[in-house]
Amino acid sequence: MKNISFVLSFLFLAVLSPQAQAQKKHSESCFWGKECWLKEAEKGDVNSQFALCTLYGTPSDYKGARLDTNIEYDPEKAFYWCQKAAEYGHAMAQTFLSKMYYLGEGIQKDDKQAFEWAYKSAQNGDAAGEYILGKYYFAGVATPKNPKNAVYWFEKSAKQGYSDSQFALGHAYFEGFGGMTRDYKEAYAWFSLAASDGNHNAAHIRDEMEKMLPVETLLEAQSLSREYAEKYKKKHTDFSTDK
Repeated sequence: MKNISFVLSFLFLAVLSPQAQAQKKHSESCFWGKECWLKEAEKGDVNSQFALCTLYGTPSDYKGARLDTNIEYDPEKAFYWCQKAAEYGHAMAQTFLSKMYYLGEGIQKDDKQAFEWAYKSAQNGDAAGEYILGKYYFAGVATPKNPKNAVYWFEKSAKQGYSDSQFALGHAYFEGFGGMTRDYKEAYAWFSLAASDGNHNAAHIRDEMEKMLPVETLLEAQSLSREYAEKYKKKHTDFSTDK
């Protein structure tokens, strides 16, 4: 099935570096179709290259992002075209490439490459890339464990509306790790935002917090949650996994 909402987001809202913007020459005349994308990708069009990546196979964590599941899954072709787009600075492609290296899909597993591509994606402002980089810092993937750096990237991603990062940031406030002072109002607000986007774990913790917080604190937390819901509206295609 063709994922129409994803292709609309990717064609018109994809985060591109200045280098990639300079390569965007033909995408407007090539909205849908493998043959058209292949033709334009071979000319160097970065959006067509990324389209082919998502056509042949996305990282298994992001199965919902595949453009057409009727096309035979080919992780090696997906990696090839994703790498092309990533090298031109396509931030979402850089995120996908990081996951492919981390999972060993279409290429031999390589944590160092996974970290490097996540870092590039995060530097280019991709919310999913920022979240992945935060996870790598938290778990110590190809880098020393650094909870403070992890929370820094979770927060940047969360403020773009990425629900997994909102959930992670809620935990940071709830537990008081990564340099964050324990703050139940902040934790509640971030869990609520993640829950509103379908994160079931966040919804469960939010509901439990409603039972434990004093009424005055809960009312303040709910007010903060409404403020954040307006302030940090989603600005991207969301590949959050807990839906």
